[in-house]
Amino acid sequence: MRPPLFILLLLGLPLALSAQQYTDYLGNGHTQGIAVRSSSTTAAQNAYQTINGFPASEAYLLGDVSRFLSQASFGGDWAEIERVSQIGYEAWIEEQLGMEPTLVGQALAGFKREAEEAFLAQFGDEDEEDDEVEEEEEEEEEEEFEEFFVNFQQFREAWFHTAMMAPDQLRQRVAFALSEMMVISDVPDDLEDSGDGLTNYYDILVRHGLGNYRDLLLEVTLHPSMGYYLSHLNNPRSDTSQNIHPDENYAREVMQLFSIGLYELNQDGSHKLDSLGVPIPTYSNADIKEFAKIFTGLGGATSPEATDDPEDQAFFGLDFYSISHIDPMIMYEDEHEPGPKYLLNGQLVPAGQSGRKDIEDAIDNLYNHPNVGPFMARHLIQRLVTSNPTPDYIQRVASVFANNGRGERGDMGAVVKAVLMDEAARACNDREGNLFRASLREPILRYLHFCRALELSLPEGEVYFRNPMNRLDEATGQAPLSASSVFNFFLPDYQPNGLIADLDLFGPEFQIHNSTTAIQYINEVEFWTTEVSPMEIELEFEDVETEEEEEALYQAALSRIPVLQIDPLMLLASQATDLLDRLNILLVRGQLSAASYQTILDAIQQIDELETRLEMAVFLIMISPDYNILN
Repeated sequence: MRPPLFILLLLGLPLALSAQQYTDYLGNGHTQGIAVRSSSTTAAQNAYQTINGFPASEAYLLGDVSRFLSQASFGGDWAEIERVSQIGYEAWIEEQLGMEPTLVGQALAGFKREAEEAFLAQFGDEDEEDDEVEEEEEEEEEEEFEEFFVNFQQFREAWFHTAMMAPDQLRQRVAFALSEMMVISDVPDDLEDSGDGLTNYYDILVRHGLGNYRDLLLEVTLHPSMGYYLSHLNNPRSDTSQNIHPDENYAREVMQLFSIGLYELNQDGSHKLDSLGVPIPTYSNADIKEFAKIFTGLGGATSPEATDDPEDQAFFGLDFYSISHIDPMIMYEDEHEPGPKYLLNGQLVPAGQSGRKDIEDAIDNLYNHPNVGPFMARHLIQRLVTSNPTPDYIQRVASVFANNGRGERGDMGAVVKAVLMDEAARACNDREGNLFRASLREPILRYLHFCRALELSLPEGEVYFRNPMNRLDEATGQAPLSASSVFNFFLPDYQPNGLIADLDLFGPEFQIHNSTTAIQYINEVEFWTTEVSPMEIELEFEDVETEEEEEALYQAALSRIPVLQIDPLMLLASQATDLLDRLNILLVRGQLSAASYQTILDAIQQIDELETRLEMAVFLIMISPDYNILN
């Protein structure tokens, strides 16, 4: 099945007096006085053929496939673009839904094996002349190794490797979108030091991102990293004599940010209004207090150093450093708030049941709230397709959340498919008429698309991409699980000053796109396109005494770093138009404007050295609005 064509906008123009007028049909010769407009430069060169009896060009189709993969994945290389053009979008989505999750934890475990093998190679074969001294030294080395190896840097490296290599790209793309709604961050010191906790939490989003929303919300609630981040880990019951009251942080955010939002919604995402025309809040301060009672009594499940000795077991109040960061929190009944709890829409949680049952009931209360469908629909549409979805688009997706067609609520796989296959996602966007249906691409998505489309590949003998993305984070303010607050890197309703705000539209990603990050992004693109590799080279020179040793260390690092596979593009570089046409599909989804196309073509035609021509073409494309705006 071939992927569907863009819906072309046919503009009927006044016919000349001498022109033959046809009233039976358009096309195949009946085309006098008809102009055709499309959103793609490649398509524009061929769009007229859609009404003159000839099919649209293969380049046009491939550009549309590239656009689809930009929405549904971290970007496709040439082989994947061609493959999807043959099997079609729906078949690709079904294929992705059937894949097993690729967990970030799998890469992190591989990193650990490598490090342990290197450690044993260095310390495992020494003479045992002084067993006690040697054993003590090795224990100290082991502690230093463990502390170094499982912090946020190793999570980022494992995340980048997974994003580059995982075949289940749809699942990975959705997990990242969910990480920007159900936010935890490495900004607090304790989570910064917990690479295991960050990784394990992110894998909840991977496992359940295409599963059921209730399962997702429950596991997020019980994860110790979330418990620490939003302070319901060791959240005690009330003790009025000590002026102790349940912490309200998670109770507030699970409603506002993870499920139902601030205001009652119609199924098209619009606010319900009271008799005075004022939006109706979804919850009150009293509701927050009732939910806060629910989330009391949760503590660490186990201690990493636990033995059979009862004194070594986890207990309520044990701090985050001393508990397992990968096992779900458990309920300590003595610390759970007793009595009834009054939830939303009149639901009563009765007194006398277990604390875990209270939590299950609260999750069900939120899960079944009518706001969740449109709330989730808008978030996923914004993250995958457009910053400004129409009410009809939101309603169509919300209806799938309510019922996937088999009577099931909360099927995230069906919801994501509805987002991507909707007519609003697949239709042609007229660049002039629907400019603000587009969205600014997040920096990390621009970077990953570049690395995947131009095929960043590992040297022989290397197994993992090891990229902490520190440069990207410093330049653009974005790295996975590194938002500055629970409100993510940017707000869904952010309105940048200017025409977008004047039209009462939204541009969330513009909140981290400013005069500083815009320039720093350009500097990063220059680094990606002209250096040996777009990945960072981490070097330590502590024990290096000479320049020769330093150079040898640098060359050894270069031999292990991934490089871009530019040979296929170099074959096209001698013909500037061929090169630009290929990059247009790979990077710009066939949407390079005529003005940008000509500007870049004029620039690269003046460069005779082919590799420099290629570098300049990629650089100019990646700093163009055509690349950075997903239309």
